[in-house]
Amino acid sequence: MQRVGQSLLQGLKDLPVLQSYDSLQALMQNLDKSDRMHDLVMASYVLGEVPSLKDRITIVRQLWELTRDVL
Repeated sequence: MQRVGQSLLQGLKDLPVLQSYDSLQALMQNLDKSDRMHDLVMASYVLGEVPSLKDRITIVRQLWELTRDVL
């Protein structure tokens, strides 16, 4: 999915910076606390692959803390 997005954006100019991370852990490690508010946070299909309901709830809460109001 990341490769497709990057190929679609290749050559386009004046676009806002989009960040992509391979895991929630990578995202949390790479962001300063002041940078943790985003206009949009997407987690496409990822929750369906998390086997535990408890873990899904934890992930949703963590993702919600990264967004201003759109998850």
